[in-house]
Amino acid sequence: MSLAQEAVDNGAAISTIADCAAATHGGPVRIHNEDHCLTLMSAATNGRPRRYLLAVADGVGGHNAGEVASETAIETLRKCFEECGASAPHKWVTNALRKANLAVFDHAHTDPSYRAMQTTLTAVLIQGDQVAVGHVGDSRAYRFREGAVHQLTQDHTHFLDLLRVRLVTADQAMHHPAVHQLTRSLGAQPIVRADVVRDRIAEGDTYVVCSDGLWGSLSRGNLQRVIGDLPAEDACRRLIDLGVTLDADDNMSVGVAHIRRVVPEIAGPSLLRRLYSRFRSN
Repeated sequence: MSLAQEAVDNGAAISTIADCAAATHGGPVRIHNEDHCLTLMSAATNGRPRRYLLAVADGVGGHNAGEVASETAIETLRKCFEECGASAPHKWVTNALRKANLAVFDHAHTDPSYRAMQTTLTAVLIQGDQVAVGHVGDSRAYRFREGAVHQLTQDHTHFLDLLRVRLVTADQAMHHPAVHQLTRSLGAQPIVRADVVRDRIAEGDTYVVCSDGLWGSLSRGNLQRVIGDLPAEDACRRLIDLGVTLDADDNMSVGVAHIRRVVPEIAGPSLLRRLYSRFRSN
């Protein structure tokens, strides 16, 4: 057994080394960009592992001040991340999306010009070897692992509801009017039911969040081919460029996190002494 593995088995925290980036673009059709995106990282401190956050928010088209709604949601996530105490990833995501929803709802009701503003929000929190995905709306999160693509979120749309009861077919997705009609969004009500998905990472994984403007114009195969082993910043830029080339009809936002290494954090003094004694005896 390696010293690193023994550190893990004896209670050392797991930490992830990741390459993260995010980018947004108004697209070749829309005049205004109502998307906002975010990527954040915190260093390991006081026994807590490194944390990474990817998030995309897409202001709901047809409602007042969609760009204000998406910015409010993203900035609330940023504040929650910076002020975060110790908590399990899925609990943090649940609480952060609850606060983001309430922030958008309250903002909409304090200024008449922002009335009824809403947004989608999809966030991926990586902490140690755990991942939690919080999701409301039709932005998406994917995991790429060993050549396979897995969609971690389900769209909250009328079309998906119709698909579940077989009133429409998947082939109708490109042209059906219900494809982008949301059944859930942030800001519509003071309380929102967010989906929270838990996952466990492996070295070599890539997590992607993106708004519907991007996934609607790029196939999963295109996503996988473009991302490859590119640095996260380059991958984001190339995905946006490809969306523009393919005449995406909406704003586009994307965040990418490549999992480079999964390692034990530096152990405390007592654990280090035990490991050193074990090492000497071998």
